[in-house]
Amino acid sequence: MSRRYFSGMQVAALCALIALFAYAPTASSQIVFDNFDDGDVSDIGSFSGGAMGIGVGVGPTTGVSGAENTGLSVGINPGAGGGFAGFVIPGGDGVTDISGADFLVFSFRATTVQSGNLPLTLEINLQEDTNGNGTYEGATEDEYQAVYNVTPGTDYVTVQIPIEAFGDDNSVNPGANDGFDYTKLLQIVGAFGGIQGPEFRFAIDEVTFTTGNAPAIGAVTIYDSFDDGDVSDIGSFSGGAMGIGVGVGPTTGVSGAENTGLSVGINPGAGGGFAGFVIPGGDGVTDISGADFLVFSFRATTVQSGNLPLTLEINLQEDTNGNGTYEGATEDEYQAVYNVTPGTDYVTVQIPIEAFGDDNSVNPGANDGFDYTKLLQIVGAFGGIQGPEFRFAIDEVGFAVGTATSAPRLPEVFGAAPSVFPNPAADRATLAFELSAPSAATIDLVDVLGRSVLVVSQGMRSAGPVSLSVPTSDLAPGLYFVRVATDSGVATTSLTVVR
Repeated sequence: MSRRYFSGMQVAALCALIALFAYAPTASSQIVFDNFDDGDVSDIGSFSGGAMGIGVGVGPTTGVSGAENTGLSVGINPGAGGGFAGFVIPGGDGVTDISGADFLVFSFRATTVQSGNLPLTLEINLQEDTNGNGTYEGATEDEYQAVYNVTPGTDYVTVQIPIEAFGDDNSVNPGANDGFDYTKLLQIVGAFGGIQGPEFRFAIDEVTFTTGNAPAIGAVTIYDSFDDGDVSDIGSFSGGAMGIGVGVGPTTGVSGAENTGLSVGINPGAGGGFAGFVIPGGDGVTDISGADFLVFSFRATTVQSGNLPLTLEINLQEDTNGNGTYEGATEDEYQAVYNVTPGTDYVTVQIPIEAFGDDNSVNPGANDGFDYTKLLQIVGAFGGIQGPEFRFAIDEVGFAVGTATSAPRLPEVFGAAPSVFPNPAADRATLAFELSAPSAATIDLVDVLGRSVLVVSQGMRSAGPVSLSVPTSDLAPGLYFVRVATDSGVATTSLTVVR
C-alpha cells in the first residue's frame, strides 16, 4: 500500500479529471420540492415515539433569503431520551419525478442545537409511491436513506447530498428492494433516532433536487492509491449465504497503468449474504479531520442488470484507544452508501463527509461522534447481494477539501427576494421583488432543462419594489423557474403552471 500527499503536478492532474465532474453553480435544471415560501406549513407532518415526553413542533420561520415565514422551523424536545422524532415533507399532488437529479440540496440552520445534543444525525429518507395510492407502504415500496451530521451554527448552510449516496433502508421495512423508482417520489421524511440532551430547534429551507456535477475540490490526501501493485494488505470477508466468495487483486488503475488499482470480484453464491473488502490505513491512524469529501475512482467492470440494485456501503471505522483494531462495542463506525451504476470506464465519486452517519445496526459503538483524527480503516460492504458473479475496480481513494458548503447568498442588489403569486398559476402570475440600487435586469422563465422559454422584461430598473405580470397561458403545464439576472448576480423562484 502507498499512502502519501499529492504533489502539485498530481493535484493538477486529479483536478483536471474532476473538472469533468465539476459542480456548476448555475445548474442546468432544478426541481424545487418545497421552498415554504407561502408561510403555510400545515401540510408538514411530524412524529415521535419511543421515549417518555418526547415532542415535535413545526412552524414557519425566516428563510435563507432573510424573508419572514419562508422557511420551516422544527423544534424537538427529547423527553427522557432514547426515542425518535422527525418531520414529513410531502410533494405536490401525486408524485414527483426526480429521475434526472444528481443532488438533493437544502439550506439548514441549527438554530439552538447545543453541545448536549451532539452527536446529532439527521436521517433523510426518500419514500416512493409506486402504486399511486398516495401513501408509502413499507412492505412493498422502497425507502432510500442518506444522513446529514448536524453542526451547530447560527447561519444557514447549504447541504448537498449526491443522489447516489442514498441507499436502501431495510432496517424497518423490507420494501420491494427492487431499486428506488425516482420517477415516483412521494415524500421526504427527516428523522432523528436516539436523541438526547436539551430541547433543540433547527430551520430548513429550499429543498431542491438539482442536476449538475460534483463540487469542486481543493487539496487531496491520498489514503491509498494501490500504485505499488501489492494488495496483500487488503482484507476481504463474506458470509450468510452458501458458496459466497470474494477475491481481491491488482488491476489497471484510473491512469491506465497496469497494477495500479484494486480489483474486487464477488460471487453471490446462493444469494442473500454479505461480502466486502477492507482498506487499512498506514501505520496507526489517519487524521482526516479537515476533509470535506471522501473521493475515489470506481469502475463497475462486470456489473450486469442481474446484479442490480447494488449498493456499496462505505464504512469508516475509528481506533480511539490506539490498539490497532476496531472494537465495535466501544468505537464508532460511520457509514454512507454509493449506488452502483454499470459502466466500463472509471467515474469519480465524491461523497461529503457530512453524509456519513452513525451505523449502529451491528455494533452500538461509543455513539459519541466519530473521531476523524483517528480513522483506522475503510470497509466496503454489499448486503443481500444477488445475480451472477460481478467485479469492479476502485482506485485513488482519498480525502479532499471542498468548496461547496457555504450558503448561497442573495445578490446584494436585492432588497427582497423574487416571489410569484398565485402559485400554481393558470393564465398569469405576478412577480414581485425589490432592488436596493438601480441595476440592469433580465427577467425570464426557464424550464427544468434550463432553457429560457419566455423573456418577461429586459432593461434598466430603478431602486425600489418591482411588480411584473408573467403570462403563462401559452406554456405547457409543469414546473418553471422565474429568473432575475442583475449586474450583481442571479436570483430565482419557482412557478408551477396548471390548467
